[in-house]
Amino acid sequence: MDIEENMILQNLGEIVDQTKKKLEQFTYEDIQLSSSFKQAFSKCITKAGSELTFKKTTAIITNPAGQKIYAPNQWFVLAAYAVPLTKEVMHYRFFTEKYIEKNIEELKSVFSEKIKEKKDVYQLLRGGNDVEPVKSMLTERLGEMFSQCFIEDGVSEDVARENSAYMIKFMTDAKWWLGGKGIERANDYYVSPALGVLNLVNASQSYVATMTYLYINDKELYGELDSIVVADEEENEVSEYYDEYERAAHILKEHITETGFQIPITKNEINAAREEFVSRFDYKTFADLSDEELLSRVFYTIGDNTEALCLTCYN
Repeated sequence: MDIEENMILQNLGEIVDQTKKKLEQFTYEDIQLSSSFKQAFSKCITKAGSELTFKKTTAIITNPAGQKIYAPNQWFVLAAYAVPLTKEVMHYRFFTEKYIEKNIEELKSVFSEKIKEKKDVYQLLRGGNDVEPVKSMLTERLGEMFSQCFIEDGVSEDVARENSAYMIKFMTDAKWWLGGKGIERANDYYVSPALGVLNLVNASQSYVATMTYLYINDKELYGELDSIVVADEEENEVSEYYDEYERAAHILKEHITETGFQIPITKNEINAAREEFVSRFDYKTFADLSDEELLSRVFYTIGDNTEALCLTCYN
């Protein structure tokens, strides 16, 4: 997603309240995910080298190290609830990083005793009375700096001042947006607000925040969030089948019925072919074969074994 596409920052506290209110509608019963969403998520996650297997109401995620996460379908839906807040937190951080980086040399010069690098700006703003009056001086300087940067980027003075005030609050009041870990931590600053607004335990369900992050940063996956859960009519159909293979067989059967497709052989010919196959490759026959005979009977190898199972199925 293009984080810079909107130059107007939203009130994070209001988004927190809206999300919590919307979360009251969430059902914790078994959920069926739509096929289009599952395809989009699978495509997204395999880009990072992970593997994904969807079961009926859960998913098994295997990371590149071979470690597994067993995720119930509820996680995928919960992660979508956290998207508005997490996306706006990322929006805020984009501008704080951009504008602090733009002015870091000036900040290092003015606050030389306290600021040696960019992360010191964040840490100083989170400090208590022990870093006063430097903290207050830095807050005032950043407010002016942020406003000027927004104006230079093309927004009105009124919007620039409001954006600047929001950014100062973002950097000094983590409770406002349910922040936990420092904003300077590029890899996980979004985890605490995502889990906090969903009221989830970090230790056991932190992957929900990762899902939210993936939703925001993958356009195809983001586009599937409105249809993440199957429609009522599709859910009734899916619930009749234990797995995707049964459902696929049902779809093929319906397609044949609807299109009037005719198999170009008779039913008697099909039954005859089946009986011949079973007589030649019955499992009881295979049980009596030695290992070497079994390999030759199943797989096509050098020599005269054109009656092998694999070759017969291919033909």
